[in-house]
Amino acid sequence: MSKIELLNELIRKIEQLQCKNNDERREIVSIAELYARKFFGKDNDYVRRIRNVSFVPMFFPSNGVTEEHCWNEGKKELKNIIITMKRELELDDNDVIATSIHSVKENKTQDIFIVH
Repeated sequence: MSKIELLNELIRKIEQLQCKNNDERREIVSIAELYARKFFGKDNDYVRRIRNVSFVPMFFPSNGVTEEHCWNEGKKELKNIIITMKRELELDDNDVIATSIHSVKENKTQDIFIVH
């Protein structure tokens, strides 16, 4: 699987994440951190941002509506981070393609060789 496909799969998992399913949430966050480290290096901003995503209210006591709202906000925030990672990879891929095409065009020559 390509990096983009892996991130698309992770986005689908985030979208399907049910409220208060902490085991699955931990798994998804761990995978997101892994991808961020592997794709962008150990010390990148994505890892910090992923670790800072909160799925629970910052105040107690809280009611079920508040807990569900915080959970959904955490899902949105995590999904947006993954989408940004995906976009960055797509931009990098486009830069590589553009550079390759430019390089091929520059290698054309106007020299004429005559072989006898």
